[in-house]
Amino acid sequence: MSSGIFYILADYERKQSEAVGTLGKNLFRDAFGDIYKHYVGLQLKQGSETEALIDLDTLQHNGLKPDFALITGNRIVLLEIKVSFLTSLSKVLGDEVKIKKEISRTDGQFAKALNQLNTFEEAINAGTIADRRFSGKKEIIKIIVSYEDFYLANSYLLNLATAEFGEKLISNLQIMTLMDIDACGTVLANGGKVVDYLFNKVSDPEFKAWSVDAFIRNSNKGLPNKNPLLDENFKEFFNELTGKSLYFEKLI
Repeated sequence: MSSGIFYILADYERKQSEAVGTLGKNLFRDAFGDIYKHYVGLQLKQGSETEALIDLDTLQHNGLKPDFALITGNRIVLLEIKVSFLTSLSKVLGDEVKIKKEISRTDGQFAKALNQLNTFEEAINAGTIADRRFSGKKEIIKIIVSYEDFYLANSYLLNLATAEFGEKLISNLQIMTLMDIDACGTVLANGGKVVDYLFNKVSDPEFKAWSVDAFIRNSNKGLPNKNPLLDENFKEFFNELTGKSLYFEKLI
């Protein structure tokens, strides 16, 4: 779904909710968020058992928690899914004042995601999570996963976030989008360790500002890049749209 269609449908649902007096409700955004979270999970499940994906909805923990954790050894990547945390106008204009205002709102999606990630990170470090997979000293990266591309997310946006929230909370944070999630799924499907890719990225001041997709493509030159989840779903979509094509399947 393109960004334009997403905003048209989300805006329509917002107006419908306002018309019946349920301001703040948006059934389309809620449903789309659930679908997108499921899709992210499918991509990240393509890894081996040595890089375990945990759906944190299944974790017995009373405090705030993000959506997923990807773990290998003593390294943990925490992921919180937020379909959108900036308005389309802010992203198009790159307006510093507007972006700062939107990410700093306590009821905004960016601040909520950051709070979930930071609170759970603190619980890991404090040893208050009963699940043994989170016990012991851990290295942690936090990721907010949005749906839409924002190419300056890990540079311009995180610089603004650092000024608003402080270096301590933002230093191990990254922003990912749909394209980045697909790139991670491709790494996992071909036997790679996406956790290692992400830690290598964050540890380098230059690469830290890149998108995850760009970093993986730069690091993965010449390596297999098939993504079974994308390939199979694309073939299924094409066949439903045009009728079964044996010639097309041979090309894939």
